[in-house]
Amino acid sequence: MTNAAEKLCSLKKRSQFITLTKKGRKIFMPAAILQVHQVDGGEGIRFGLTVSKKNGNAVKRNRIRRRLRALAKELLPQYGQDGHDYVFVAKRDGLTRPYQLVRRDIQRVLKKLKHQNGREHGR
Repeated sequence: MTNAAEKLCSLKKRSQFITLTKKGRKIFMPAAILQVHQVDGGEGIRFGLTVSKKNGNAVKRNRIRRRLRALAKELLPQYGQDGHDYVFVAKRDGLTRPYQLVRRDIQRVLKKLKHQNGREHGR
């Protein structure tokens, strides 16, 4: 797992988030929207988090951010794909939805994406 975890890094620049918003695929879940985009010549897995003020005050936003970051660090090394960027855009349910349900939702979506891309590249 250390090898997969080493490939995981954060998106930091606004331009990276904007590119992903424009070109990426969006998958809607109860607690978040997942934006995914394959990067040409990219190595590793990059991820970012977006939690806007409409999700509540700073305490609530930070709690949502911590939950999503923990899930991303747990699930992306296992189910994410090399050379892809992932951004989790938090929804208000990200705070109230039980952690295990959010985990299940994200895991299910990542498995589905990996399976779909595996079929496309396997042809």
